[in-house]
Amino acid sequence: MRQQGTLVAMVGERMRFGGLVEVSAVCVHPDHRGKRLAQMLTVELCTRIRSDGGIPFLHVYAGNQSAIALYEKLGFVKRRRLHVTALSLASSDPIKE
Repeated sequence: MRQQGTLVAMVGERMRFGGLVEVSAVCVHPDHRGKRLAQMLTVELCTRIRSDGGIPFLHVYAGNQSAIALYEKLGFVKRRRLHVTALSLASSDPIKE
């Protein structure tokens, strides 16, 4: 969603498998939060996914309480708790050597 050419909110799809479609990249610019933009875009995408015979699902960090509240309001339920480990290259990059 753009306003005057500036991206203010977005939502997309990432993975599809076995009828499941992942809702991904739900983002709202900080200056535009509280306007229900994420809700509107997520509802629109989920409606399209369902009309195509798919089942929407998503992931959210446990600490992102505002997103969790929105997703629960939209009918999503918690199914699993995942643990994520982020890796980065050490300061001396052995790949470049």
